[in-house]
Amino acid sequence: MPGMDGIAMMHEMRKLGLSTEVLILTGHGSIDTALEAIRLGAYDYATKPCEISDLVSKIEAAFERKSIKDKKGS
Repeated sequence: MPGMDGIAMMHEMRKLGLSTEVLILTGHGSIDTALEAIRLGAYDYATKPCEISDLVSKIEAAFERKSIKDKKGS
């Protein structure tokens, strides 16, 4: 993302009170940034390259978690 990385995006989302599941996918990851992303509310964190099947599983799990949260909120 030009001008903003995933951690900055998570900070902005938090400031705005946005509630969605976020999967950070990066080519320049570290354990510190992964922990910060999770602390800021990211569902998960993955580094490139990653297996497509793993990525799809993470997306499906995030979707399921969001669906459960939405049902509880209604």
